[in-house]
Amino acid sequence: MKENTNKEKESCCRHSGEKQAEQAQEKSCCHHEEPAEEKRPCCCSHEEPAEEEHSCCCEKEKPAEEKKSCCCEHHHDGDDDDCGCGRHHRHEPEDDDDDCGCGKHHRHEHEDDEEDCGCGRHHSKKKKRLEQWQTDLIIIAVSAVSVILSYFKVLSYKYFDLAFIAVVLCGYPIVVGAFENLIKKKKITASLLVTVALVAAIVIKEYFAAGEVALIMQIGDFLESLTVRKAKSGIKELLSLAPDTACLLRDGEEVTVKSSELKVGDIIRIKTGESVACDGVIVKGASSLNQQAITGESMPVDKEVGDEVYEGTINCDGVIEVRATRVGRDSSLKRMAKMVAQANAKKAPVVKIADKMASVFVPAAMIIAIVVGLVTGDVQRAVTILVVFCPCALVLATPTAIMATVSKSSKEGVVIKSGETVESLAHTGVVAFDKTGTITTGEMTVSDVITDDYDSDTLMAYAASVEKLSEHPISGAIVKYAENNYIELYEVENHRTIVGLGVSGEVNGHTVEVGNRKLAGEENAFADRAEALNSVGKKGLFVVIDGKVQGVIGVSDTIKATAKEAVTALGTEFGIQTVMLTGDNKKVGEEVGKEVGVSKVYAECLPEDKVAHIEEFIKQGKKVAMIGDGVNDAPALATATTGIAMGAIGADIAVESADVLVMNDDIGTLPKIVKSAKRCMTTIKFNITVSLTISVVSIIIASFGGIGHHDMSPAVGALVHNASSLFVVLNSILLSKRK
Repeated sequence: MKENTNKEKESCCRHSGEKQAEQAQEKSCCHHEEPAEEKRPCCCSHEEPAEEEHSCCCEKEKPAEEKKSCCCEHHHDGDDDDCGCGRHHRHEPEDDDDDCGCGKHHRHEHEDDEEDCGCGRHHSKKKKRLEQWQTDLIIIAVSAVSVILSYFKVLSYKYFDLAFIAVVLCGYPIVVGAFENLIKKKKITASLLVTVALVAAIVIKEYFAAGEVALIMQIGDFLESLTVRKAKSGIKELLSLAPDTACLLRDGEEVTVKSSELKVGDIIRIKTGESVACDGVIVKGASSLNQQAITGESMPVDKEVGDEVYEGTINCDGVIEVRATRVGRDSSLKRMAKMVAQANAKKAPVVKIADKMASVFVPAAMIIAIVVGLVTGDVQRAVTILVVFCPCALVLATPTAIMATVSKSSKEGVVIKSGETVESLAHTGVVAFDKTGTITTGEMTVSDVITDDYDSDTLMAYAASVEKLSEHPISGAIVKYAENNYIELYEVENHRTIVGLGVSGEVNGHTVEVGNRKLAGEENAFADRAEALNSVGKKGLFVVIDGKVQGVIGVSDTIKATAKEAVTALGTEFGIQTVMLTGDNKKVGEEVGKEVGVSKVYAECLPEDKVAHIEEFIKQGKKVAMIGDGVNDAPALATATTGIAMGAIGADIAVESADVLVMNDDIGTLPKIVKSAKRCMTTIKFNITVSLTISVVSIIIASFGGIGHHDMSPAVGALVHNASSLFVVLNSILLSKRK
């Protein structure tokens, strides 16, 4: 009876405190009979609207004692995702947006910090423990000391040797891993041969050889783990672009509500400087919206009634009213977050080179050892063969070369996050560039000043004077041009923003207006010249003085100085196909693409379009590297074989979705990265060839018992393959010295 009572007191998400326990006793996680307004799907509300509640996984007729403490029972062995309710949740790849599948979002605990599940309460902090690399380093240090002392016969007895310490500490994970792969995955790995060699060496009491082999293997795994880990998902940063609240129009009155409570069909009001709370269509007003986060467009886009707007974009001027068309997880931002999660889930780890070859040399080593042992009747020879055949040098061949490459790259302002990235970079067949912030600087600059009746400085003085009071990004470019050219600005009176058109003010007794073609009138003396600017990817702004159009100012995004050189180098030196994926219009994209020399331009791309193009290349069997910097690039960076982000200026979500960070923002670094990766793979192949050659020669010598009067014991064999391991390490270190 007492046990049943305790079960009833379990709430869906268990927080310490008697109050929750008492409430949970009265209400189960799923109340089928209670009215909707009284439903409490979880004791920690995650701000989901009532109508978005999932269909309950608890059967209505299930007896109380059989009910689970959480209606979202996704318990999965080995899953460390814990929403804090005492139960583990498994996240499906297709919906991996911090959603356990129950319709509620959970924030999960991390090992070293407290996390909030969104209910306003902090969950108990997990005990702080040493990081894995620190534990491995201690094990290696202790084992190394024990092996060295064993070599000099310190504390060496008939049934005990200090090398046992290395065998246990370093050998245990090797043995466990070998049998797990063999039994569960039906897979032969390099660890299996090492395991056989360890056991055989111990049986014939060659403890030093056993300890040394185990230690070298552990060092190899340790070096590989240090090549860097994948960055944490940047989904939270992406979702933070959306505002927490929205201004909902209800019966003509403004009501502030949580963005998560919006429904399709709601009308929201967005004022200057505010972010759009959901995807929708403008039903009233006009404005310019900065939607670079979604589309990557470098310049704000003019919007009017009937135009679509996206969640997370910023209203630059004016007030607009928007009818919600996509809310919650269906919005642009949420779909982007979902794509990042899906792409990361699809990425399979690169199989270790040593393990690829294990299926061949493990059986070969076993057969040779058995044959030699049977023919000669010398068990020690057979064990020696197993020891010299252990792939220690082979295991070190990859991580040491990769570490040298990663280290060298970091000194040049490039962060490579994982060893497998080096391999994928070396085999890249297509490089896809984002435009804004990657090929271009991402900053607006004045490129042209066209006028007939005024000199250019005077025209710019009038234009910059009225623009200096505006917060529009293009206004900043015009004012900066005036400042850089020491053009004196005037005092402005009666300054005002003409929503969706431009700005105006009184300057030196003249009425000055700066804006788009609608402001100047469709037919004017500068219309053709403005259109010519637009045709080459620039934006033409009209300057109207006292009702007459007096000139056009061209504004554009500047191409980086090293962009063309980088694109050319990738094509000529490495034979890599280059394409550009941009959210800008076709005219802008093709003009920039032509100037830098990419082979093809895909314009007007939304995030899902970029992903689709990359997936198409991958289906063709090509390794794709995507280089970008914006939020809208994150799904593409995660989908590509290799994602490269412009680290210093890139959005956090792009940086965290990428495999490589270019911290100096110099696109000219890209050919150097590819060259380093190719050189690394060449070194790895050379290391493997040398280590295998030494192993084969050593096996032949061991098969005949040694050279001349010099026997080759397991201990000597261990020292021989140590020499090959040392060669591999030294050769890899040379990578960091090469230019």
